[in-house]
Order: sequence, then structure tokens, then C-alpha cells
Amino acid sequence: MERKGDNFYFITLDNPGMAVTYHHANRPMHSHYCIEMVYVTGGSANHLLQLSDGTETAYPLTAGDYFFVDYHTRHGYSHGTKDFTVINFLFRPDLIEKLTNQELSLDAILAARPFLLRPDDLKGPLANLPFHDTDRTVGPLFEKALAAYQSQTYGYTELLRCYAIEIILLTATPMLQRPTQRKHGIITQIQEFVALHYAEHITLTKICQDMFYSLQYISKKFKEVTGVSFERYLQETRIRNACCLLTETDNPIDDIADMVGYKDPSSFRGVFQKLTGLTPLHYRKKYSRNANNHPEQ
Repeated sequence: MERKGDNFYFITLDNPGMAVTYHHANRPMHSHYCIEMVYVTGGSANHLLQLSDGTETAYPLTAGDYFFVDYHTRHGYSHGTKDFTVINFLFRPDLIEKLTNQELSLDAILAARPFLLRPDDLKGPLANLPFHDTDRTVGPLFEKALAAYQSQTYGYTELLRCYAIEIILLTATPMLQRPTQRKHGIITQIQEFVALHYAEHITLTKICQDMFYSLQYISKKFKEVTGVSFERYLQETRIRNACCLLTETDNPIDDIADMVGYKDPSSFRGVFQKLTGLTPLHYRKKYSRNANNHPEQ
């Protein structure tokens, strides 16, 4: 939803993510209550940007350029040609990670799952700088995101999530300080194991036994790398997938509990409300596109 304020525009999202096409040769300075990724599909213009110290700068844009605009950052366009066209891919942090604060900066999103990148891991910032799609790998992802959002078909928000993650990874990977090194390899393996087996009965004790690692060492290392305990990480993974099932399917809540690894529906409801602040039913009613079709459960 777009509204106009005092000499600026701002966008709030009714959904976690959206992708739209804009034709505008000039646009006044404005800001967004979300992260914005912009891809130039045609024409040229100057991109105006307000820096953190309040000063303004500008740089030219042509077809194939793209950039990221951070939360609340004011920007605009000037001196655009008539055919200047962009795809705007806007998203709230919960598109990437279901259980996150709604006003995280791009740096904070990069530091969280699934990226786990700190500012000093990269040669420079991603936000507010122009990139060029030299090998034409990023543009098709913006186009797919646009098509997914326009279709509004089953699972489109998950597609948007995948495209957003891929765009960020394709941009960040060449900027890694040590691109050939994989930091925290064992923790990454455990995270990948959880992503595949979260619905099963898994414990860190059993994982450490199978991988021949000390439970004490891995427990400490896991929290250092991810910021949470293994048990909390497993809970978040299960509840994040439950959120998707609640909003994208009509499956009964008790069945969803079982599908994400909770044999006791009451335990599932307790963990779900602890992590999201809502009961599963209230979450479904609030976020499902077919909320009116769901019976009381």
C-alpha cells in the first residue's frame, strides 16, 4: 500500500513481500517501511540518495543496474528518460525469516539466518550502492518475483522468499573477504541437517555422536555462531515451517503439529505462541489469504 506524506512517499506492505513494475522518469525523495530491491529494466535516470549524515548524493542508473535500499532510507529519481522502468521488489524481514523484528536493517538481515554474514565478512555494504548485472543472472530473478507476485497462486510468498535470498546471495558472494573459506563448517552441516530432518525426533546429542564431536563443544559453538541454542534453533525451524503450512494450506492444526515434529498438539501450541505471540489459529486467521475459509480448531 502506498501513501503520500509531507513531501515524501512511504510504502507499507499488507503481505511479507511484493514485486511491481514502475515507469517514472522523476520521483521525489521518499522512504519505505521495508527493504527495497530495485532492478532497472530500461532507460536511464539519476538515483538520489540521502546518506546517514543527512547529506544527499546521486549516481546514474542504466538498464541492468540494480541496488538495495535500506529500511527508512530516503531516495528518489531525477532526469529519467521516458522509457526509464524498474522492477521494485519490496519485502519485510519476515519474508526471509518468519520470526524476526519487522524493522531490521539489511545488515541485521544478513547477520541472521540463512546468511549468517557480519559486516566485516564483506568488502563493503550491500545497501544503497549500485551493482550491475554483468552476467544477466539477477535480472531473471526479479522477473520471476514479479510474475510470482502477479499470479498470487499457491506458495507465491515462498517463491518470493527464495528469489530474495538468491538475489542477496548472488550479490554478497563476490564481496566475501575470503570467498574460498567456509566458516563454521560443522555448524553449517548441522543447520543443513535440521533443515532436512526437523520433522523427525532429532537431538544434538545424537548428531554429535554420529559426527564424532563433543556435545559440550558443539553446544557452545552452535550458540556462538547462530546466537541461539540448538533447541531454540530447532523450535524456530519447526515453527517457521508451521507458519507456512498454516497460511498456505487448509490442513488441520493438529496435523500440522505432527508434520513439523510435534507429536503433542498442546506442546506445539505452547511453543508456537511463545515464539510468535499468537496461537496457531489466530496466526492462520491473521495471515492466511483464505482466512475466512478456515473453521475454528
